This record gives sequence, structure tokens and C-alpha cells, in this order.
Amino acid sequence: SGRGIRRSPFHAREVELGGYFMELSGWERAHGYAANAHLLEKYADRVPERPAEWDNRHFWRVSNAEHLEMSEDCGVVNLSHFHMTDIEGPDHVALLEWLCAAKIGGEGNVGKGIYTHMLDDEGNVRADFTVFRMADRCRLINGADAGPRDLLHMRRVAEDRGLDVTLTDVTERIVTIGFWGPNARDKLSTVVADPASLTPEAFPFAAIREIEIAGRPVTAFRISYVGEQGWELHMAYEDGLAVWDALRGTGAIAVGVETYASSRRLEKSLRLQNADLLTHYNLLEAGLARPKVKEAAFRGKARHLEHRARPHQPAMLCTLVMTDNVGRDGVARYPVQTMPVLDPDSGEVLVDSLGRRSYTTSQAYGPSVGRNIMLAYLPWDYCQKGRRLTVTYF
Repeated sequence: SGRGIRRSPFHAREVELGGYFMELSGWERAHGYAANAHLLEKYADRVPERPAEWDNRHFWRVSNAEHLEMSEDCGVVNLSHFHMTDIEGPDHVALLEWLCAAKIGGEGNVGKGIYTHMLDDEGNVRADFTVFRMADRCRLINGADAGPRDLLHMRRVAEDRGLDVTLTDVTERIVTIGFWGPNARDKLSTVVADPASLTPEAFPFAAIREIEIAGRPVTAFRISYVGEQGWELHMAYEDGLAVWDALRGTGAIAVGVETYASSRRLEKSLRLQNADLLTHYNLLEAGLARPKVKEAAFRGKARHLEHRARPHQPAMLCTLVMTDNVGRDGVARYPVQTMPVLDPDSGEVLVDSLGRRSYTTSQAYGPSVGRNIMLAYLPWDYCQKGRRLTVTYF
């Protein structure tokens, strides 16, 4: 009864492609497409079978083949599940300047997408998202699960500080398509009204530009969460199907969210809110602190400055590569859940100076590197390249 509540405007196309659907915040999301099964033959030597039933229960092997094809050509990813909030009114910049660690104000930021974080009073990471700084308002692009929580927080802060702002949930009005891969620019150039607008000089990284695809207005954001060049394309819900069809008409394959959110993300060592970004850890420990601290006041700034003054942090979020994934029974394993991180000599779980126990916060098999990859906060004394550790997978 909890399924089929929210569907993208191109959901029927995904069904035709044999989408393997799971759900997030009511949105139906395809993690891979049966129509891409032919790629398994092309990449047979790089996409392993998962003999353990548990490892394979919610995983579709075609996802790893989609991952590799995106690296060679281009892929279309349905990101309609993004949560979006429009922030308007006389104090809309002031609200975000107080809440965000990055600088939001200033004319130089108009027309840019700004990746930033909300901190709590302890200077720890409360949220991450992207802010579109427009001429008359800001649009906050967030994860489906974190968005409602952060919207409520913004409303409470605006009320507490007496700010004149209007916050509108536009999640179901706007949809997003990711278009990424080494051939993304060439393919996108064939369907935009002005191909010259896509050159690196005209469209620098992190810029926002209004473009036209299939006669529909599209807000294009040059950014990537998959380690390949390309764009997030944002459009009105009613324009989504025409844009999807135009992009698919370039020959780009549909790529499931498993590639986007797991394997490509982990190969790039990108962080995920509510997994790797937690209020247990600060922005420096997460490896996301900016080189300089903005002059304007923001929530958590005092503690953030204290954290920066330390000679080193108590822990750091590190990328781990599994060197041996064969269990005692001789079966290769592909972990799909968090695991405690242990010292191989003592067999004890690592604990940092603040008493926080180490565990893998994210994990996925990376077909480009042929290894299981994980992220984990490690105590400072264990943060060396080449350090060997042990994880326990139950």
C-alpha cells in the first residue's frame, strides 16, 4: 500500500525498460534496467556474480554493467526524488547565510549552485545540500529522505529569528535528470537550442544556466555525483517526459540509481547525508571543510573555529579498499551493510579519543577498480595510507 505514491513523468518509459524499482520517500526509483542486460556480456569479466544470497537480495547485477557503460559513453539518470524548497522574501539570503557554512550572499554567487552544509551548535554536520542562487530567490536541492526534515528546521529557524521569508516545497513540481559521461557534452549539444552555450567557457563548472531541450525550458547545473562530466537538468514536471525522450534519443542509455548513489559515488569517495555525514562528526573530520571560513556569522561557527584550531581531528572519514573478500567457506562476499572496523592484531573495534566506535558508513562494489570500497571514520592514529584493518560481515 506504500508503493506507487510518487512517480516521475517518465515512469512508464522506465517500466518499458524493465526497471527494478525500489522506493524512497514515496518515489519509485529504478536501481537498474533489464533492457541493459545485454551489457553483461560486454563487461562479463568485470561484473562478478554474487553467490551469497544475502549479498544479491536487493542488488541487480546489470547495475554494475550500467556503471561501466556510463564511463565509456553517457547515461541518463532519473533523479526526480530530489527534495526541493524555494526560499523567497526580503530575508531569504539572510536565512541561508545563517544556516549555511558556505557563503550564500554576494552578487558573485548569483547564477551558481553552491554545495554547502548546515552545522549544529557543536559545529557538527547536520545536513548537506546544494543551493541554487537565483536573482529573486534560492532553491535548495536536497535528498529525498533529508529534505522534509531540513525544511521543517528552516521554518523553525526563520520563525525564531523573526525573518521575513516564504518557504515552499516544490518537490512535486520540479523533476531532475542526470546526464553524465565522457560524451555528455557532445550528445547534449545535439538536442539543445544553442549548442554553443555548453562549451566549458560559456558553461563553467558549478554554473547554472537556462537552456532549451525539445522546446522545453530547462535549468541546467554543471555538476557531477558520478565522477564524470555532465549536468543535472531541472525542469517542470509536465516537461519531463519530452526532455527524457530527447535525451534518450541521443543514444544515451538509462542508468539506474544504484550506479548514481552507490558504485560511482564510492569510487569517487563522495559523501552521503545520513550515512557518512552525521551529527557525530564535524566538517573537518568528514573532509569537507572549505579552505577559509566566511566572515558572516553562521550557526556552529564558534565550535567550527575551535575544531579548525586543533593540531588534528580525533577521527577522519577514510576510503577503504577490501583486499580479500572471500569468507571462511570460500565464497566471495559483496557487503551491503555497515560493519564494525577492527584492529587486526587485537581484534577489537577501533575507538577514537571521543569514544566513537568505527564502522563502515557506506560500502559498494566498484566495477571500475574491481574491489569492494567502503568509507569509515577512523581514529587519527589509524589514518595512514596502506594501514591494514579488518571488518566483520555477518
